[in-house]
Amino acid sequence: MRFSILFIPLAIALATGCARTTDTEVSDHVEAAAEPSGHADVHRFRIGALEAMALKDGDIRVANDGRTIAVGQPPDAVAALLDASGQATDTLSLSIQSLLVRTGDRIVLFDTGAADASFADAGRLPATLR
Repeated sequence: MRFSILFIPLAIALATGCARTTDTEVSDHVEAAAEPSGHADVHRFRIGALEAMALKDGDIRVANDGRTIAVGQPPDAVAALLDASGQATDTLSLSIQSLLVRTGDRIVLFDTGAADASFADAGRLPATLR
């Protein structure tokens, strides 16, 4: 996870080497990804001057058994935290999100989701992009 967080700023900096598109093409792609406004699977935000969107691909559900998430923590303690935040206590639900960034005349997509991976309920990214 730490690698992913550190990789994003580097990847954005390297985005200047991406193929150029016209402003119209960029605008069409960004607007299409945001339609309809308020779409539950699209979260728009800014990273400094960059326009960004988190695009939901799906979810991963992991048992609260201390073997995959919260390793070494008692499941009861994790369940108490989940309960306090209004979450189910027997399963941890993790969202799979791709990041779309618009920088000038370029669009960069970080991560293409989990598609049909056996460990996830995913594959919504193509529809979310539309």
